[in-house]
Amino acid sequence: MNRRVWGLIKKEFTHIFRDKRTLFMIFGIPLVEILLFGFVIRTDISNIKVGVVDMTQDQVSHDICNKLLGSTYFSEIISVDQISDADLLFRENRIHELIIFGKELEKETTNRLGGEISIILDGSNPTVSQLILNYTNAVISDYFSLADYKDIVPQYRMVYNEELNSTYMFVPGVMALVLLLISAMMTAITLTKEKENHSFEMLLISPIRPLEVIIGKVTPYLVLSLANGVLILFLSKVLFGLPFLGNNLLLFAIILLYVLLSLSIGIFISVVADTQIVAMLFSLVVLLMPTMLLSGFIFPIANMPWPLQWISSIMPARWFIICFKGVVIQGLGIVGVLKPFLILLGMTLFFMILSVKKYNTHLDD
Repeated sequence: MNRRVWGLIKKEFTHIFRDKRTLFMIFGIPLVEILLFGFVIRTDISNIKVGVVDMTQDQVSHDICNKLLGSTYFSEIISVDQISDADLLFRENRIHELIIFGKELEKETTNRLGGEISIILDGSNPTVSQLILNYTNAVISDYFSLADYKDIVPQYRMVYNEELNSTYMFVPGVMALVLLLISAMMTAITLTKEKENHSFEMLLISPIRPLEVIIGKVTPYLVLSLANGVLILFLSKVLFGLPFLGNNLLLFAIILLYVLLSLSIGIFISVVADTQIVAMLFSLVVLLMPTMLLSGFIFPIANMPWPLQWISSIMPARWFIICFKGVVIQGLGIVGVLKPFLILLGMTLFFMILSVKKYNTHLDD
């Protein structure tokens, strides 16, 4: 290898190691991906919380509850007085399933007369519900086989999604991704392009104020994102039969709030990024991938290690999906989704103020 080529190689290495963004893309992205995929992608479910309506209060129901708690999948048994109380517990995500032990269960099983055990599950996430049902059936069957009782097959039903339609799971997640892509990424790339072309300097010498420039730039994406949201809802209803049990105005307010939040994040990214490529990579790494993996769209949040659960709590898509499912599938009103709605509102105000402040500072420089 001659000295000229060697010199070029040294120069290129020096350039790479001086550029922190390039270093992050070379080493940071693979590191983040392997950690995220390694910890997040798990097909098993843990930390399952079970509500129990025990009409018999005998040894059989007591033993089954203990066997559930002895399993690695179940973490908590919550005593429920009446079946009707379970609806509130499901809506507040305090239980994943409800087990109902019928009257005189021990007497009936001892005399080999059968017995009644019913299970109610939240079907808004079909995959998770089916896994929980399988775990519960396995524990109960194992108990009856060892105790020499008549084996009982529990009767079950799903609430919010009786047919376990998988559409109920992917529509909220797809909407969260699409709105984020159009609003945040496209806004970030468009505004960064203006920086690259030095168009803002030309606009600043005109009577238009910086805030008016930003409003003019992001308004088309606001309209397009809302149009996309309406299109996804229409297709979900017509093609997949997604129910709309809640208030449509509340649903529109949630979508509008999420789009405004995504636009604010897009403006913030455009201030941080110097080029369109950096803005696009930043959007993909910081927004798109974490939204897919950490929002609860595909993988249950309860299964993740606590640092990832904490990161999940600052992902806007997580709260949007909770609001969307609550209104569309569970038919909740504003009170039922108040907590995630206020979190989205707080995030929106935070990023709006931060983005406008950063942009004004950038233009002043």
